[in-house]
Amino acid sequence: MMVCDSVLAPPGPRILWCNPAFTAMTGYTLDEVRGRSPRLLQGPDTDRAALDAISEALRQGAPVRQDVLNHAKSGAPMWIDLGIKPVRDETGRVAFFVALQRDVTARKRHELDHKTALESLRKHIATEATLNARITSLAQNAPGALYQIRVEPSGRRRLTFHTRQLTELFGVDEIPPGGDPAPLYAHIEPEDFHRAFGAARASSASLTPFRAEYRVNHPVRGRRWLATAATPRREADGAIVFDGHVTDISEKMRALEDATAARAAAEAANLAKTRFLANMSHEIRTPLNGILGMAALLERAGLTPPQQRMVRTILASGRELLAVMSEVLELSCLEDGPVTVERAPFTLRDVLKRVARVQRPKAAAKGLSFGVSFGADAAESRIGDAQRIAQVLHHLVDNAIKFTAAGAVRVDVVTTPSGEEVAISVSDTGVGIDAGHQAQIFEDFTQIDDGDTRRFGGAGLGLSISRRLAAAMGGAISVQSAPGAGASFTLRLPLPPAAQAA
Repeated sequence: MMVCDSVLAPPGPRILWCNPAFTAMTGYTLDEVRGRSPRLLQGPDTDRAALDAISEALRQGAPVRQDVLNHAKSGAPMWIDLGIKPVRDETGRVAFFVALQRDVTARKRHELDHKTALESLRKHIATEATLNARITSLAQNAPGALYQIRVEPSGRRRLTFHTRQLTELFGVDEIPPGGDPAPLYAHIEPEDFHRAFGAARASSASLTPFRAEYRVNHPVRGRRWLATAATPRREADGAIVFDGHVTDISEKMRALEDATAARAAAEAANLAKTRFLANMSHEIRTPLNGILGMAALLERAGLTPPQQRMVRTILASGRELLAVMSEVLELSCLEDGPVTVERAPFTLRDVLKRVARVQRPKAAAKGLSFGVSFGADAAESRIGDAQRIAQVLHHLVDNAIKFTAAGAVRVDVVTTPSGEEVAISVSDTGVGIDAGHQAQIFEDFTQIDDGDTRRFGGAGLGLSISRRLAAAMGGAISVQSAPGAGASFTLRLPLPPAAQAA
């Protein structure tokens, strides 16, 4: 309890007396508070509205009661149930005010906790209601249909939940919750029905998700393709509940059928093209060989120099045409079926010597130096296809000679430390290839640009054929080059030693 004077002029009433209970509650002694304003108990967080109500009551000389947040001498906050009553003298004037204070901090804390809990519950309910509304909207407006089917231990099926799209997809009347889903099954193609139900039964036994695609005869839209995906779970009573989703995949299946038909047509056209190229190559090669043979005989028939030059032009042009025809025929054979790769003992030295014997004169004819470098291990017997390796090397060296006007062409062989893989590099000092064209040159009928075809000749098939042959042998071809700096093509092949393979 505290007694204050009745002076209302600022700074307001002052404390005249307090009892020991006040000291125990606040920590202030009578000597510390006598003559001071009760405001010393207030803080910045004290409710101004409550203080204004108290001030107004004091001005009117009326009793007042408010809950006020005060502070003890230690600074600790405490909620006080404050009741102030004016005491009047014999003239009726207010002589002093008596303030009774009761610590209600525990009650306030409980009220605050209760209020916080109520607010949290209100927000949770509002959030749950919003979430339920969103889920319902999502389920009803999402593409496809959601459903839940419960399979009782007796085997009876019940459609416990579904969105409106389900019956629309199957073209049946609305099925009430808990109803029999049999009307849905009646529109499924019999063949597809047994397959889909087989997947559902297996899913029920293993409790693993399943997916099935099937045709439905819709009474209005005709035949449609639907897809069902569902996840089963077992409930406490032994029932199996499927939570699933059904979508219309008719457009997807139609596109797939169109793509399949287009692919089949493209494959047929490609096969026809391949056979046509092969036939034409054979048809052209036969008379061309006759022309070259006759021209070769004519070259040795004692012609005049001008006649010799004309015959050599015929021979050079014919050989170039024969090379193009050979590449086209070779590509046709590769496209006509899988490449046959032999695995037999051979030595790299023999292959390289055969390649050099053919290619060295070609390089010399252009004034190029030609070199082959290999180590002693090139004489070791290895397992692989010697003919296919030579075929690839001929293409790579032909390419190097074709695109090199001056300088050299080299063939270098390196064996990996394990001895299992061999890298054969064909390098030249030719025109080089920029980075943007290095992947493109391995495509069919492709050179760096159309001008190269006119300037250097050829069908642009050598590298494409080489890449296919390398892949068939389990290897690969890579290139390192820059414009004007020549090129280096590296053939990497798995060629285990014959002794190890045995």
